[in-house]
Amino acid sequence: MQITRVLLCLVLLGVMVTADWGGGRGGEGVVYADDPVRPSVRPFVPGAPAPAAGPAQPAPAAPGVTVREVGVRARPAPAPRGARNLFGMSVDEGKPDEYGWRFGKAQAAGATWNRLALYWNFVERTKDSFDFTEYDKQISVNLEHGLPIMGILLGTPIWASTKPVSASPGTPAPASPAPVTPPPLYPHLQPRPRFGAVPPPEAPIVADGIAETIYTPKNLYAPIFVDAGGGGGSDEPAPGRVINPDNYWARFVFKMVEHYRGHVKVWEIWNEPDYAPTEATGFFGFWNGGVRDYARLLKVAYAATKAADPEAIVVLGGLAYHFQPSFLDELMQVLVADPGASRHHHYFDVVNYHWYSRARAIYEQTERVNRLFDRLRVARKPMWITEWGVPVCGDPGVAFQPACRPGNHRGDLADQASLVWQGLAYALAAGVEMMAYFQLFDGDIGPYEYYGLVRNDTTNRPSYDAFVTASRTLRDVTHARLVELHGGQVDLVYGYLAGGGRVTLAWSYATSPTTLELPAESAKATLVHPLGGPSGEVAASPDRRFRVTLPATLGNHAAPGVIVGGTPLILVEREGSPAPGRLVGRLADQHGNGFAGIVVAAGGRTARTDARGVYSLELPSGPYDLTIGAIRGEPGRRIATAVWGGKETRHDVTVKVPYVLALPAVAHEPRAVAGLAAQRDEVGRVTYRVPRRLRPLLSGEW
Repeated sequence: MQITRVLLCLVLLGVMVTADWGGGRGGEGVVYADDPVRPSVRPFVPGAPAPAAGPAQPAPAAPGVTVREVGVRARPAPAPRGARNLFGMSVDEGKPDEYGWRFGKAQAAGATWNRLALYWNFVERTKDSFDFTEYDKQISVNLEHGLPIMGILLGTPIWASTKPVSASPGTPAPASPAPVTPPPLYPHLQPRPRFGAVPPPEAPIVADGIAETIYTPKNLYAPIFVDAGGGGGSDEPAPGRVINPDNYWARFVFKMVEHYRGHVKVWEIWNEPDYAPTEATGFFGFWNGGVRDYARLLKVAYAATKAADPEAIVVLGGLAYHFQPSFLDELMQVLVADPGASRHHHYFDVVNYHWYSRARAIYEQTERVNRLFDRLRVARKPMWITEWGVPVCGDPGVAFQPACRPGNHRGDLADQASLVWQGLAYALAAGVEMMAYFQLFDGDIGPYEYYGLVRNDTTNRPSYDAFVTASRTLRDVTHARLVELHGGQVDLVYGYLAGGGRVTLAWSYATSPTTLELPAESAKATLVHPLGGPSGEVAASPDRRFRVTLPATLGNHAAPGVIVGGTPLILVEREGSPAPGRLVGRLADQHGNGFAGIVVAAGGRTARTDARGVYSLELPSGPYDLTIGAIRGEPGRRIATAVWGGKETRHDVTVKVPYVLALPAVAHEPRAVAGLAAQRDEVGRVTYRVPRRLRPLLSGEW
């Protein structure tokens, strides 16, 4: 097995060397097939002055190609990737005279990056005519205010849609009308729920109510690359191959990524591709092409993105999940079956989901996705949550007040504030790399859809104060673990700080208050007010425990079960005990017989179980993966656990060994039983491996 793994690694290294999506930026790099167009598309240059009068004059373009430009002004900003970054949010910058206070709100909240929809049907309203003007302005103002951008690429233009709008058979498809400003991701046409999001306002609506912009682009299955001299065609990059101009989606993605290279490093491929328009959704949705077409859309976008910027990060379109829970599973089946997928990271770098109303889904579904990748033998990918939140009900600060009643997936002001803390805590425990709260302002996605941390009248909701406090409290957490207590009625997250110390977050899903005793690492802890109010202090008992009471959940939730826990308890211990802790336990089978000589490991340290199956490991305080070696033919396993300084943490493990009958220690040799293998351990216990069909014959004295 080890040799096989080494050979596999060598093969993969060879593939990585010989098949490079990006190529160089010199003569052998991937370029446009319509190369004469390239000089006329001026890259997004920070600090470039605006033209003195009139638009900039483009360089000569190829016949029939129109390119519009404007001067741009921005500071370069780092891509929102690397260290964990959970404090992004969707920020609608509004009108120019609103930039100051809107971005001021975002910065004061601790926002670290923004997510911006970049519509193809806005940039290339007519074929071969690209206009980046308005998006240059939007991206400039974000970078000037210190917010790196994740760009969402979506929106098929009418001329490129597989369902063109025609007045009558044979009538050419019109160009998309030119709105004054780009549409937001969830534009407001008429009151509609968040889960019935509508297409951009310039998108025409056909008779069945489905927007042209959510259909599969034409020529999507055309080769991604062609030979520079003409002819040929392949989905694989190679020297001498260029982007195929007849694959419209590939060309658009390439142009966008190249134009903003160095300023936008993260590209999300569509939005909620699992949200298909159906009668149940009022024929609204984001993608009407199905799983296989989205797999192709993703593959083409990945190739074009890496060709334009090898350092760029390609993010899966954020999945809404509830419309098609198996979408990712089906997508991965398609991608795994692609002969070239394993050479190119299966055509995306990051998994991406949207979770609303139920914070615990952030943890549960991240674990589910990890299991899916393990089952498919595909390397796990970072998890990003680019939309999360809960719509508010019963807010006296707005004119329309949807009722707080079970089943409507809403929460009151206290619920929304609690969800901020709980969502961030679950993300830390699950190892989520990036998050973006939806959203800073209510915006215009319709009355009754109050997702904002801030109301449209600029007043803060309690959730804004929760976000501010959480960003300050949790920003230095490097790793965390989730512990379930009281049969799942209480969730506890331990977050470990980079400079030492620990943050403990706990909340209850019970309908009555819950009293807890939590292990303490220091003599006292700061009790953080979840909304940033005055802090308190909790002293540890002589036996090194904090005794606390958790408030009950408020109950404005959907059945079955609650979706938002009660107000969280937040304790910060800045000075943890310097003494190590100890991880102890016993490995035994289902009959209570210990396993001797089994190797256990955690934190780089190893031990073997003694004759009774007991192990002991001394470790610094923190969370660990306890690794247990193979036991009698059963594969090894990995278990998440944690150790507290100066404390002993017990973690017993029961391993069910099939077809084994364990007998008391005997003085004589193992009885000879035809067809049964026997073994004596260090204390004289004899075990027999017994087929199930023979077990009824083994009752009685031996």
